[in-house]
Amino acid sequence: MARKYHECLDDIGNRIIEVGYRKAKLNGTKPIDEINKRWESMFGTIYKHTPKRPKTDGLSNLLSKVLEKF
Repeated sequence: MARKYHECLDDIGNRIIEVGYRKAKLNGTKPIDEINKRWESMFGTIYKHTPKRPKTDGLSNLLSKVLEKF
């Protein structure tokens, strides 16, 4: 069954937030800075407050690898 466009965007957004939290932990930076660094290039807007970390729901490994390169 085909996924709806907004569901795909939700998955991408959640993955960016998850990667931002992981990168912040590795680099010792703030999660909001890491998230906005990736978020702004894709969606054009930035978060003013750190979003809550999404619950992992088994996102595809391919999407993970693509987003890690940003």
